[in-house]
Amino acid sequence: IDVGFRVSEYTRNRRFALNFELAYFLSQYEICKDNLKFIGYKKMKGVWNQRKYPIIWYHNNKLKKLKNEGNLSVNELMIEKFEDSFFYDEEDFCELTKEFNDLSMNYKNENYKKNQEDIHKLLDRICKNINLIGKIKEIKEEILNKKSKKRNIVSGVKNEIHITIIVMCNNKKEIILFKRASSAKYDFGYLKLEVCNIEINGIKDYIEKYYLDNFGVTVEVEAKIYETYFVDKGEKRILGLRFLGVQKDDKLPKIKVSKYDSFKKVNVNNYTTLSYIEQNEFISLIGKIFQDKEGEDNGME
Repeated sequence: IDVGFRVSEYTRNRRFALNFELAYFLSQYEICKDNLKFIGYKKMKGVWNQRKYPIIWYHNNKLKKLKNEGNLSVNELMIEKFEDSFFYDEEDFCELTKEFNDLSMNYKNENYKKNQEDIHKLLDRICKNINLIGKIKEIKEEILNKKSKKRNIVSGVKNEIHITIIVMCNNKKEIILFKRASSAKYDFGYLKLEVCNIEINGIKDYIEKYYLDNFGVTVEVEAKIYETYFVDKGEKRILGLRFLGVQKDDKLPKIKVSKYDSFKKVNVNNYTTLSYIEQNEFISLIGKIFQDKEGEDNGME
């Protein structure tokens, strides 16, 4: 999800930016290879540990009329060549296009010519360099496995996701954690949500009400997703979303869900002393939350 948001920023009118994995698969087919154009590399926040990410544009040589553009009939080709897809003044408002044009005009740049002649070799080399071979193999196996009952689907039930709210006390210096009834381990609490049963614009209200009804916490949830994660159960992988939320009052939580039996407030000095469901992950995550909030407060000052 994070990669999708970052890569989408490089999509332009008439040219679509692809993520690495999709571009890699398409580059294996001659019918698609000519539609892929290597533009350059960009560092993107939270992607590939800040290593440069290849920007690949997809341009369909058989692009038809665009909606509300020109007076062409629906069957008339509007743009036949990639070079013709650029607007006459595009360099004035698109730095990426200017970089690409500068690169393509430099015919002495053998690296550029090589990349355009065989983009699959370029992507295959990147795949091996950063050890994505296993991931590519896994995706390919999922695509080829057409028997839906055996597929490693992304949820235990149709459209199910896990949602957690990282509840910060209203002093913004402590986080509320909940202890599992079956062990001495803590987590943020969570709920299972079947998206098909609720409108997307109602999710925020739904999860706030759930935490009030089941954990006794009145919380205001931030609109943006703080982090994504996965829960593996056997052959099933369930998508999880973590949101940040701030408690609206000073009332102590009243836990009503049987999975949890108590809570604890932790701050930057004592969160490492608890035992967590995923110890290393939670300690690292909570530390990052405190750092982010401290950075926000300093920025406001």
